[in-house]
Amino acid sequence: MFDFVSIVYYKKSEIDLLKIQLFSFTLVDSNIINNIYILFNDSKEKNAQFETEYSTCIKDFVPVHLIDKIKIIYITDLICVDGVYVSNWFTQQFAKLYVSKIINSKYYIMLDSKNIFIKKIDLSYFILNDKIKMYYSTHCEALLNYYSNCFDYFGVENSNPYKHPFYIQTTTPFIFVTQECKNMIDFIENKENNNLYMFFLKKKHTEFFLYFAWLHFAKNTNSYIYIDEPINNAIIGPFDPNIYIWNSWSSKLEHLRKYNCRVLSISSKCTKFIDNSYKDNMKHFINNLFKNKMINDTIESMLQS
Repeated sequence: MFDFVSIVYYKKSEIDLLKIQLFSFTLVDSNIINNIYILFNDSKEKNAQFETEYSTCIKDFVPVHLIDKIKIIYITDLICVDGVYVSNWFTQQFAKLYVSKIINSKYYIMLDSKNIFIKKIDLSYFILNDKIKMYYSTHCEALLNYYSNCFDYFGVENSNPYKHPFYIQTTTPFIFVTQECKNMIDFIENKENNNLYMFFLKKKHTEFFLYFAWLHFAKNTNSYIYIDEPINNAIIGPFDPNIYIWNSWSSKLEHLRKYNCRVLSISSKCTKFIDNSYKDNMKHFINNLFKNKMINDTIESMLQS
């Protein structure tokens, strides 16, 4: 069984996506679910607001048979920082790793709130021949610099299980070996004589690359099997589809068909770049999938944000 962890911060569109994601757990085999942690990655002052949001609205989207598996984790309860906790791209990477401290399952599956299950999910989606599935992706030059930084930090030779321009995925769902995350955090905090939160604020590393470099340092890359295809997850990103054709709706449909995708990921920032026709296609897709008024209203709300 896995612990699932979904990270979210206090923004209306992110919370709308979380609602849809929680509802989509109806498609996940309950036998592989240990807990579903909602990791609230925001300042302490917003914890009470989120607690109210969950109790008055969000929990209505949780499948009834899973309601007892939901646990809310506030990142500010896990770590004390000087001043106000900063919620940004770097600290959400910190949070995805640091949450391992409260995870009890052997593996945990990290999700962003944007990840929506669209087909049946069972153990085979994550595991093959008793190993965790890892997929490839392409990355911009800036991210590849982070990749090198992570290997340099641990003093190990830069290694890639794929051939350039393909490297390991940096998109969720992503499966972590829990104990390896804990071991890595202990190593870094001892080396830096500081906490992992401050380490990530230096902005030289990313969570998945850092973890992957650690696995090489710890000589434990054998937990994974490296699948020679992109992750079967269609991602609608914050890019103008008229310029970046791979972000067009037709391209997403093709990706869904070609790779039999079981996850659709919708960036909360995509609404700034897509037109009404694109939004209508998304609404139609989600509405046909779930056939639920709450979901219909929520995707409408999210796309208007």
